[in-house]
Amino acid sequence: MLEKEQLEQQLIDSIQNETTIKIRNNSEQTIFNHIRNFAIQGREYSRSGYVLSILKKNSSLEEPRIQKKIYQKLVACGELTNDYPTEVSKSKIPIRFKKSIFDEIRNLPSVDDANILDLSSLQTYTIDNETTKDRDDAFSIDDNVIWIHITDVSSIIQKDSEVDKEAFSRGATLYMPEGTIPMLPRSISEQIGSLNPNQAKKCLSLKLTVGEEGQIINSSFHKTLVENNRALSYKEADTILTDQTHPLNYTLKKIRKTTEWCRTQRYNSGAFELLTRDEIRVTTDVSGKITVQIANRDSDSNLLIAELMITYNWQIADFLKNHNIPASYKVQKSPNTDELNRIPNTVVGNHMISRVLRPAMYSKSAGWHFGLGLNAYVQATSPLRRYSDLCIQRQITHYMETKNNSYSEDEISNICHSVNTQVKNLSSIERSRTRYWFLKYLNERYLSQNDVLMEAIALENSSDNRTFFQLAKYPYKGKCIFNEPVVAGQVVTVNLLGIDLWERTTQFSHAKQ
Repeated sequence: MLEKEQLEQQLIDSIQNETTIKIRNNSEQTIFNHIRNFAIQGREYSRSGYVLSILKKNSSLEEPRIQKKIYQKLVACGELTNDYPTEVSKSKIPIRFKKSIFDEIRNLPSVDDANILDLSSLQTYTIDNETTKDRDDAFSIDDNVIWIHITDVSSIIQKDSEVDKEAFSRGATLYMPEGTIPMLPRSISEQIGSLNPNQAKKCLSLKLTVGEEGQIINSSFHKTLVENNRALSYKEADTILTDQTHPLNYTLKKIRKTTEWCRTQRYNSGAFELLTRDEIRVTTDVSGKITVQIANRDSDSNLLIAELMITYNWQIADFLKNHNIPASYKVQKSPNTDELNRIPNTVVGNHMISRVLRPAMYSKSAGWHFGLGLNAYVQATSPLRRYSDLCIQRQITHYMETKNNSYSEDEISNICHSVNTQVKNLSSIERSRTRYWFLKYLNERYLSQNDVLMEAIALENSSDNRTFFQLAKYPYKGKCIFNEPVVAGQVVTVNLLGIDLWERTTQFSHAKQ
C-alpha cells in the first residue's frame, strides 16, 4: 500500500512540476492512465473518485476547475495537446477497426446479380465538396430520363456480418476539422463502395421519366451498374451552370429544370421554404494551419443536389409505403404558430425559425413532413456514412430480389432510433470541434493581433439583459450587454474581449461608436 502511495505521489509531483513523466512499471502506468483519463473526461470518468482522492493530497491541485488544471499540466508535460479531441474520447468512439474487420473485407463474397441493368456506358457525374472521398450519389441523363444513383452498399456488406455489426455500433461517419472517423473502413467507404471516377459500381438507381417542363411523368427503381465519368465540385458545377459554352451546361440545366419543378411542387403542397443559411467550414492541416470558409448552402449546384436527394428519399418512402415494407419514416409536425409566413428572409429570420420549428421524428408509419412538404419521407441516400440509410437500402434491394423483408417492423424501427441517438451525439461532437477550431482561428486572426472590433447584427433581447447577435462576417452567434437599446436587425459593433478554448466560449462587449 505504501509503495502505491509513493508511486502516486511521484506522478503527482512530476505533473505538478511539469516535468517529463517517466513510467517505470505497470502499476505506475495504470495510475497515470487514470489521471490522464480524468483530465480528458472529468467526473464522467468511472475512476474519477479515485483520481480526485490522489489530487486532493496536493493543495495546489484542489478544486475549483481541477480537471482543467490537470489537463493543462499534462499539456506542459507533453502528454496531451491543447488540440486533442476530448469529445471523441468521452464518447468512447473507436478510431481504429479491429483486425477481424479487415480479414472479413479481404474475403468479401462476390454477389452475382443477373437482373442488374448495365448503365456503365451512360455519362454519369458526381457533385461533392472538394475534399469528399466517400461518394454516395451520382446522376445521369439519357434523353428524357434522369437517373439518380446511390451506391449499393447492401451488395457489399452482408447483414449481421462483422463489418455490418461494427457499422451499427458506430452509427455514422464523424466529420471533424482535424479529420474523419468513418462508419465503414476506408477501403469500403472511399474505394470499394465509393462512386469514384472511371470505376464501375453497383447502385440502387431511381429512373425518372420527365417532360418538356421538367415534370416527372413516371418513376421506377432498378439495380444498376454505373461508371462515374467525372467528379465535380460544387464550385465547378456552379461555374458550368453559368457557362453556356461548357459541354456539361445542357446536362446540368436539364437536371436543374426538373429539380426546380420538384421544389415548386413541394412548396405548393405546403413545404416551408428554409431561408438562406451560410455555414462555417473549418479545416486544419498537419502544420496546424486553420482555414475558415463560409459555405453558401443555397448555391445553384447545392440546391440541385439537395433536391435530387430529397426526390430520391421521397420516392423510396413511397415505394416502401405502397408495398407495405417495414420502414422508419421521418415526420415533422407543423409549428404552433402562424408567424412563419411573416418571418423575413434575413439573419434575424433564420434566428426566429430556429425557435419555432419542431424537430423531425421517426415513425413506423408514413406521415407529413412539414419542412419538406411531403407525405412520406425516409433517409436512404447516404449508405456509406449513416447505418440507418444502409438498412433502408437493404430493405429495398432484398424486397426487389425476394419479395420478402430483410427486417421486421420492430427491427428497422429499433435500428433507426438507435442510430438517430448516435447521430445526435456525433453531430454534437462535430459542432464542438468546429467551434473549437473556429474560436482558435478568431484568437489567432483577431484577438492576438489586437483586431477586436467586429460588426454584428442584433438578433434578440434575452431575459438576462443581454442581446443575442450574429457576427456579420461569420455565421457565429454571441451575446453581450449593450450600452443602449438595440432592435433586431440593427447593425452594431462588438468588441472581442476574450476567448476560452477550454469552455468553447467568447466574451464580447458593446463597442459604442
